[in-house]
Amino acid sequence: MVKLIGTVFFRLRQEFPSWSNRSFLIIGILFSLVISPRVLFALSQSEITTAMGAGWNLGNQLEANKDGTPDEQAWGNPIVTRELIQLVKSAGFKTIRIPVSYLSKIGGAPNYVIDAQWIARVKEVVDYCISEDLYVIINVHGDGYHTIKGGWLLVSENDQSKIKAKFEKVWQQIATAFSSYDEHLIFESMNEVFDGNYYDPDPGLYAHLNAYNQVFIDAVRKTGGNNASRWLLVPGWNTNIDHTAADFGFVMPTDTFRSSSIRSDEKRVMISVHYYSPWDFCGDASGKTTQWGKIATDPSKTVAWCQEDYMEAQLNLMYHRFVADGYPVVLGEWGSVDKTKDDSKNGVAREYFAKTFSSYCKQYGAISVYWDNGHNGDYGFALFDRKSMKITQQGIINAIMSGMSNTAAPGPAPSNTIEPQGPGARISILYTCSETSASAGQIRFSFQVQNDDTKDIPLERVTVRYWYVRDDGKWQSFNCHYAVPGSENITGSMVRIPLSTALEKTDFYSEIGFKSGAGTISPGEKSGEVQISINKFDNSQYNQSNDYSFNPSMADYEKNVNITGYVNGVLVFGTDPFGNGPTTHSLTPVPIPERFTGNGNGQLFVKNFYTNRSSMSIDIMLRKTDHVGISFFNLSGERIGTVFDRMVAPGYHTLHWSTSMIPAGCYLIELRAGKNCIRKRCMVTDR
Repeated sequence: MVKLIGTVFFRLRQEFPSWSNRSFLIIGILFSLVISPRVLFALSQSEITTAMGAGWNLGNQLEANKDGTPDEQAWGNPIVTRELIQLVKSAGFKTIRIPVSYLSKIGGAPNYVIDAQWIARVKEVVDYCISEDLYVIINVHGDGYHTIKGGWLLVSENDQSKIKAKFEKVWQQIATAFSSYDEHLIFESMNEVFDGNYYDPDPGLYAHLNAYNQVFIDAVRKTGGNNASRWLLVPGWNTNIDHTAADFGFVMPTDTFRSSSIRSDEKRVMISVHYYSPWDFCGDASGKTTQWGKIATDPSKTVAWCQEDYMEAQLNLMYHRFVADGYPVVLGEWGSVDKTKDDSKNGVAREYFAKTFSSYCKQYGAISVYWDNGHNGDYGFALFDRKSMKITQQGIINAIMSGMSNTAAPGPAPSNTIEPQGPGARISILYTCSETSASAGQIRFSFQVQNDDTKDIPLERVTVRYWYVRDDGKWQSFNCHYAVPGSENITGSMVRIPLSTALEKTDFYSEIGFKSGAGTISPGEKSGEVQISINKFDNSQYNQSNDYSFNPSMADYEKNVNITGYVNGVLVFGTDPFGNGPTTHSLTPVPIPERFTGNGNGQLFVKNFYTNRSSMSIDIMLRKTDHVGISFFNLSGERIGTVFDRMVAPGYHTLHWSTSMIPAGCYLIELRAGKNCIRKRCMVTDR
């Protein structure tokens, strides 16, 4: 460095002898700023989330390959230029994710040397972005795909020691190449790694993925420099939200070797997930599902599940599992393909989807990075034409930026207040079995809601649960084929019951609800028929003989007490698999949040809440020592009992208590730490 500076100054003195010493001093300062290592500014969770803003993927470029050899033009896109990056920035994006595959560019054991020209090209594209003051995410992308020739980062392979050794060497080299880059650069360990099967992960294989993340963190940190403080991004199984945030086996890697300059109460690890739900709308190329959300005008062109409520629930889940615990969440891929050739209203639907998703990401403190594969036209994700350097989807870009302007405070919105119908709010669920075979490729049934009360009941306040066993870990879809209140007014989802709570005759339930357009049912009247089916993605068989709600003898709308009905979230018909029957609720409006809501003020965070037939527990994190209390209230607001009341030290804690302390029923559970309070609705079952 000193020799280089001396040589430059000697040549300048020869060329410009009339320059003053002051001129050379100024040049020297500027020169040192340009060539010296960049200073990394340690941004906190909230600072990095805000700074990264709306993101965009440079998809199908540096991860593209031809027969296992990376080639940025192999999948039809032109060479990446600085002009393209400038165009993306001008559209309002602040972050660019650059997927990178290495594959055959990695040499053999034991050093696994990466091709110097390839790493130089990756650096060149990263520099295009950094020079525009953009944040950049780079990863090891296609190397974990079973479907790509030369894929090697595979959880299902036998020799995991060899894979981890190679992964360590690869990340050591990448991290070393970028060690001087500042906080604008983020490393992501891998992309969509799983065993290729679209069902619940195998715990043993998930352990391999967790090990990869740990190897990545340790390898990067040990290279030193700015890498000791850099934000690092890790995914769960296939970057799936449920498989990352729920109890499927994700383990947060330790960050033992990070810089000691980082405050002990701050994190430097981010969580990576993707969102393409429903795939029927977002990615399927059949042209059948072209509309989405409450603005849909044709029920035949949409699906009943994965609408706004599901989208918000997924972001809410990531918030409570990670964001509230100090870990930024990056929705590293999301988007929807162009189906305007199939439906002229698809463009409006895509814009609404983009605005809604971006808004929820902003509300729940997540970073969103739109997936752009460079393909414009039929079934393409592109927002830009990379050849003509023009914007092709200004409406979607506007929608993303509009969603990002959401000013709601991070976290769940305030809880709703129920408006009761009177004592009992009585309804019945009338059921007919449409698929009576014990072994069937679909669960099919129809139902009607009957008003047994003396007052009108708006259907939007009614939910119905059908309880069943999935039999395996495969993904499922919900379908409403016909409904008298209108298929477009029916919502549906499949909810997995935690393994600690699941019973022999149920490990899932389908929750069916109604939108405001479904109308009202008068006393003695019925909702009219609603036809439902549930199927697995590969149409494999269900064993319905194990299902709690299945009754093949009911062929003509009979009351099925093994299907439960709720009004304003309160069980009023049927008996659930845990023995809970109808609950009478108060005439006074009572807040009953579905999830933990309230203000922890940075002192109190809830990580998990568990319940089974004999005990309950809650995982919490405290910033400092405080007095913690856990109490139960009935839906009239009366305190039923306190199950925990003592001083708790800072850190993570699991608090347990016996359900024998509280009678069976529906309650508000209140968790207090000093003046901070969080509440949630919960159910205590009969023992």
